[in-house]
Amino acid sequence: MVLKHPHDRQIILGSPVATLSSASNVDLTITCNEPGTLHLDTLCISAGQITAARSMQASLTDYIAATSALVFGSIELIRGRNSVVAPAGAFSPYRSLNQIRLGDWPVQAGDTFAVNIASTIANSTAAECTMSAAFSPSTRRGGVAEPGGASTYAGSPTSEGLATSTGNAATLTFDEAGVFALGSLNVMASSDHTAAGTEGYWTDAASWCQITDIALPSGNKILVGNNTPTMSPASFSAGLRAFSWAALGAIPVSASDTIVITWDNPGATDVNLSFGGRFSPRQQLTPSRC
Repeated sequence: MVLKHPHDRQIILGSPVATLSSASNVDLTITCNEPGTLHLDTLCISAGQITAARSMQASLTDYIAATSALVFGSIELIRGRNSVVAPAGAFSPYRSLNQIRLGDWPVQAGDTFAVNIASTIANSTAAECTMSAAFSPSTRRGGVAEPGGASTYAGSPTSEGLATSTGNAATLTFDEAGVFALGSLNVMASSDHTAAGTEGYWTDAASWCQITDIALPSGNKILVGNNTPTMSPASFSAGLRAFSWAALGAIPVSASDTIVITWDNPGATDVNLSFGGRFSPRQQLTPSRC
């Protein structure tokens, strides 16, 4: 993922949401909205059950299969004979090894990348699925160099998304001027526990929620694509992911500027979401006693 200019910023191409039922399959399709390079080494697929039942965690990503991955509708990247059922967990946002190198693909507006995912799990509940990958647009998204030295952690208040809600917004408002590192975005999505006592990894709601928009102070977007693009908060999940899946770069901000993440909660329990990232104040922070 070599950028043309050291301060260029990648953005993210996302697919619409698809619902995967028990013992069935469904297509996830990214449709490019502009020319550029799609970085499939960074592919992230997420599948999360929306009703707490029969398992200790919401995420099904590690237990579903990818049966096909088509670039331009014709070039197959999942190969083999006799009904291939490749583990889709190789593309989990939480994977600790990035072993499958699908490469960098030059694309034009309207080009597609489609993955067919399948559940072989009997009696699982319906899962909300989405996928995304880093994208270097031909029309550059400029950034700035991130200052060295100590930084602070800029964060948003909690955004509560009620069960089956859409259009929730988490807003980070800067209290001073400086440089914000978009590549350090961390998102927390935690579900309220139910009276029935769901436990374990059901607290992590990132697998079933979807980010639908990330708006910068300039009005530019980080999440793009045709046909209502979405991505999983798990791609930014604080403390659980091993990689930053896109070189989002850094941007200058002023006091009162905002970054807004809009998100949906299709699940059966309320979810609390917040986010933050590395911030370098214009007035450099000097680690010392007052």
